[in-house]
Amino acid sequence: GGPAGADGPAGADGPAGADGPAGADGPAGADGPAERPPGALRPEILLRDALAMLDDGTDLASGERP
Repeated sequence: GGPAGADGPAGADGPAGADGPAGADGPAGADGPAERPPGALRPEILLRDALAMLDDGTDLASGERP
């Protein structure tokens, strides 16, 4: 007999598989800082903080640093 015929074209790709399940939730975030202790608004502490802000050039009205 004659030679074998050539191979036919490849078949089309099948449909994509379904998505896998969602991943687990990540861990909860850490707690925020505790409330400011009483006494944090004492005049001498406010004065110390204001002087420190003046010392590093912070604008006392806006709190912005240079």
